[in-house]
Amino acid sequence: MKTVISLVFLTLLVLSTNAQNWEVLHTILPKTQGAFAVNRVEAHGAKLYVVGAFTGNIQRGSINLVASKTDGILMQVDTGGTVDWFVSLGGSGDANITSVAITSSGTVFAGGTFTGQAIIDQSNGTKYDLGSLSNGTQEGIFFKILSDGTVDEIINTTWGQEFTLTDLDVSPTTDVIAVGNLEYRNGDALGIFTRIGFGNKSDYTKTFISTRGVRVNSLSISDKGFAVVAGSHKKNISFDNGDNWFERSDEVEEGFVAIYNASTGAFQDYFSMVNTSGYAAIDVEAVGDFMNIAWQHEGKLEITSTNSKTSRGGNDIMVTRISYNPSAGNKFVLQFYFAISSNQDLYAFDLIKGKGNEFYALVHDVSTMYYNDTRLSNPAGTNVLLLGFNHAGVFLHESVIGNCDLAAGAAVAVTDEGIPYFVSGPGNIGDHELGWFGASKNITMLYLAKNSDKETHQRTSIGEQTEQDLTLYPNPTNGVLFGSLIQNAESIQVFDIQGRLVFIQNESSIELDISHLEKGVYTLLSQLEGNLLRREMVVVE
Repeated sequence: MKTVISLVFLTLLVLSTNAQNWEVLHTILPKTQGAFAVNRVEAHGAKLYVVGAFTGNIQRGSINLVASKTDGILMQVDTGGTVDWFVSLGGSGDANITSVAITSSGTVFAGGTFTGQAIIDQSNGTKYDLGSLSNGTQEGIFFKILSDGTVDEIINTTWGQEFTLTDLDVSPTTDVIAVGNLEYRNGDALGIFTRIGFGNKSDYTKTFISTRGVRVNSLSISDKGFAVVAGSHKKNISFDNGDNWFERSDEVEEGFVAIYNASTGAFQDYFSMVNTSGYAAIDVEAVGDFMNIAWQHEGKLEITSTNSKTSRGGNDIMVTRISYNPSAGNKFVLQFYFAISSNQDLYAFDLIKGKGNEFYALVHDVSTMYYNDTRLSNPAGTNVLLLGFNHAGVFLHESVIGNCDLAAGAAVAVTDEGIPYFVSGPGNIGDHELGWFGASKNITMLYLAKNSDKETHQRTSIGEQTEQDLTLYPNPTNGVLFGSLIQNAESIQVFDIQGRLVFIQNESSIELDISHLEKGVYTLLSQLEGNLLRREMVVVE
């Protein structure tokens, strides 16, 4: 079963000014006798929430921790690099904290995994010993933490199989959802979608069952209350405990996005691309009615028969924004797509929510990277790029973090002010391009870099025409439109809100008359000289 995705585009608005020039570095943790691997960082207000794992010793201020194996840790860090409080997860076996989400009121939910005995330490000195709960297998563990760092609730799984937590998020109604993979029987894998029963809520679990390997990679909950899961599978798959199956005839890896009601757990929708080569949905960020999705692929990846990207020979990324309206005739509408590619494999890729509908991509490579067919301005070699995009998918700016190893653990969060912060372990900060940071890998365990320059690396939108050059009026309109987007157009297409083409004008004219259309919202696609495309949202009253 395939869901057809119609092609429609959003308006290009004024470009963001949040350019990318790393200018400040703070030491969060000094190096003692261990190492720190960053898994995730999230921002809330003026605070950053860093989760990861460490070995050896951590000593700074109220932190005095020793890990005999690998322990997990969550820290609240202010934007000056000071640790306000921490919660660590250790015990007799390896432990890790892998994901974190924060409510609007500042309550923190975090999750990870452990084996053997689980021991929780807090910066206020309180310690919890949960005993050996997992019978030798890796289980999941989840925390509710108040804004002052006090652990309020602890919930662990008891599946008795090897569970790997992939991601968690919290809904507008504080439903905490987690996704991961559960190894069972003879190494087969189940995808897990589960609500954690904080606050005496009834929890639920839905399993993704595939007749050939299923992999769950990412979760994001929209402020509209639907939860989006990104992953991949081979052969046939069910998203609701085997009640309904989506059948395939081949065994090529296929990416998917599955949508659930976050409060009830009801499975709502599923879609994948139209493709014959292997690919996977590796990351998703849901904002409002939209989903930004990163698809990893080799070879050609087709959205529709007329929209596709071909990799440059390795694992490349296609990013799509898709709107979701379950009550519309066509529930999924493609807003835009673009490629991030390389002559070699892209080793790591992460989508990041920005301010409003802007977003970022953190990408790591050992070769030269490209946005569509435009070479990005990083030198060849081991580098990290933070790429900024506006709400219409237009590439705004980039920042090179040279000679870094993102695969070893690093992350970015964007504050409410639109400022990105880069958190990195000791093996990841470059030792020549970033030497002016004044940091030494020999004495620092965990770094924090701030980026607030509004000019450096700023790029204009595709094409040379400015906002003043491109006009369209009146808008809203009674059906007759004027302006340079009409007069200078070689052709104009008009789409309704469901993505259907409802009008074409194949010549330039002083005016565009669409008064015959029903009242509503439409997207106007104007093709200008030099194949420049301009999209504007038009309201017909």
